[in-house]
Amino acid sequence: MSEDLNQIETTQATKAKVVSKSAKIHGNLLKRFFLNRMTVLIMGVVIGFFVGYFAPISHRDDAAKLSGIAAQQAEQQKLMTQYVSSVSKLMILPKGEEPVMATITDAKSLAKDQVFYTNAQNGDVVLVYQKAMQAIIYSPTRNVIVNVGPVYYQNQATATSTSAVASSTPKKK
Repeated sequence: MSEDLNQIETTQATKAKVVSKSAKIHGNLLKRFFLNRMTVLIMGVVIGFFVGYFAPISHRDDAAKLSGIAAQQAEQQKLMTQYVSSVSKLMILPKGEEPVMATITDAKSLAKDQVFYTNAQNGDVVLVYQKAMQAIIYSPTRNVIVNVGPVYYQNQATATSTSAVASSTPKKK
């Protein structure tokens, strides 16, 4: 019987060792599991913070750009209205359409290519009335109409769009 008791005690001790090893393994697994979960949770919070912080800045920049573009368009519209008003005091303008406006930045180069721009200066404005096929060069600094001419549309074989050339006489050679 004592052998049986020793054997039972040995078996119980072995079971206790197995249980304690099993508990250690489970404990380590649980620690690893929770550490991994905590790491993922912390990383998620950090990433969420950065996305939440920097995404609105990006949208603010986009909104600022859009408001800047809108402000530029409003300023262009205001200038065009002002120029059309000034030109309408100097000559009769085509009715029923709004002109396309361009500012001359290289008058010498334009004058070399087309006689229409001969007396134009940098900063002068070209108002093109497409339906009326009329182009007007207006100088806001001098408050004079520099030139008026027809707009000729040339169909280009290589392009599907048409281009407008404001000219009162043929090109210079």
